[in-house]
Amino acid sequence: MSNPINKKTLSLVIGNGYLGSHLAPLLKTQLSCGISRHLKNQSFTSATGEYISLECDIFNEKKLNKLYTILDNTLMDVYFMLPPSTFPSNNPTQALEPLFSLLHSLTVRRIVVVSSSSVYGTQREGLVNPESEVDISTERAARAVQIEQAWVSFFSTVAIVRLAGLYGPNRVVGKASVLAGQVLDGSGESYINLLRIEDAANAIHSVMSLKYLRLLSLFSDGCPVERRQYYQFIARQLGVCKPPSFKKSVTGSKGSKRCDPSSSWDAISREPRYSNYEEGLLDLFAGAQA
Repeated sequence: MSNPINKKTLSLVIGNGYLGSHLAPLLKTQLSCGISRHLKNQSFTSATGEYISLECDIFNEKKLNKLYTILDNTLMDVYFMLPPSTFPSNNPTQALEPLFSLLHSLTVRRIVVVSSSSVYGTQREGLVNPESEVDISTERAARAVQIEQAWVSFFSTVAIVRLAGLYGPNRVVGKASVLAGQVLDGSGESYINLLRIEDAANAIHSVMSLKYLRLLSLFSDGCPVERRQYYQFIARQLGVCKPPSFKKSVTGSKGSKRCDPSSSWDAISREPRYSNYEEGLLDLFAGAQA
């Protein structure tokens, strides 16, 4: 690791997809770089105008090592935003070892790891906040927690940011199911916790900018909605006459946890621009972006 004096600051976004496209315009470091496992035709611009998109399999040590010459001599802020489903094995810690080795050889200031509110499980009742106990009874939650723990174990300047279900332009939760007239698994009385993509990007960037990193944050719009109410609203906006129906099942959503993100929003001195799903979705439907 070389001397950090006179190094250029760089934001390294690992997982350069939908969320990355909304994070990029907020980045104010001298350089910004987004890494995707499979590069798509995409062009992002950071606040400073310099954003490089690269294709690299971060789980492949040989391919990953080629990034060293690009990232060396920089002072990095790292945003890790790959979902558990992209990991090649059931051992996230082992899969991350090549990346950890690379980062240890470079100069890293801070790391923000994006996770999910799914870590609180599907069976929990009532409110959850950043400090609530996790529930790893599902494979999805267990893998997410393993990834969180791996980062915290290997690095000291890490913040875990857990996000509710994301929606935004051209990505509306449940739209395809409603249009297809599907009978939805689970109960209509359980809750959905949502967050518009722009608010998610602002929250992540604000956490990175804090004077003192918070280990755990949880962000949603703070307005949980019952699934039946939500899907009926989507159906009305789409002009679907028959409201969606639900069936309780073993695999479907059963829990009714409600996210309480108030302490996390307070910590970054912000509020979500879209404070509930109706505001966020009406804006999308009005602009033909749903």
